[in-house]
Amino acid sequence: MQAAGRTIEKNENDDDHSFVKRRDSTVKFVVKYWEAEDGVPSLSDVENAHFASFSLGDTGRFVVEGMAYGEKPECLASAKPVVSTFQANFVHGGLIFVVNSHHYSNNVMGWANFVYQLAENCYSIANNTAPPPWDPANLDATRFTASDFPSDSKVDGTTPSERNPLLREHLSLLFHFEFRDYEVKTF
Repeated sequence: MQAAGRTIEKNENDDDHSFVKRRDSTVKFVVKYWEAEDGVPSLSDVENAHFASFSLGDTGRFVVEGMAYGEKPECLASAKPVVSTFQANFVHGGLIFVVNSHHYSNNVMGWANFVYQLAENCYSIANNTAPPPWDPANLDATRFTASDFPSDSKVDGTTPSERNPLLREHLSLLFHFEFRDYEVKTF
């Protein structure tokens, strides 16, 4: 499945970056079917582990290739990263739906609004009710994008320090949302 997508690209006239959408831009949507012999737990196994991410084992297999969490060169704006990808992982007993979103494209409130909008739409489909109204704030990027400043007024900041070698390994988080009578589980 493909839908209109965006990338983060450098502007031609200054040193800033923009979200770019082209006619041929698409969002990657991957569907995978997992079996017990793949070493993937059932949804009830994950629930019995209180939705702790460690119960999933290698979480990298549940995300679209290239979008795994972490500080990586391919995530830098200069690499023209995609803004979002989606992967539906069908496991025994249900679905683990993964939404990958580049941190430039949203803040935590925008991401939460998106997930709640998605949950409301899923609820309406599952219960054959009218879909919820679309909140235009879901597309409003002004909360986390700066106003345009003339290039000559900008200054170079300090050189970023090297990553601390003692920094612990990051942990993926698994969120379990209960929304009305319908549950959405995502990590």
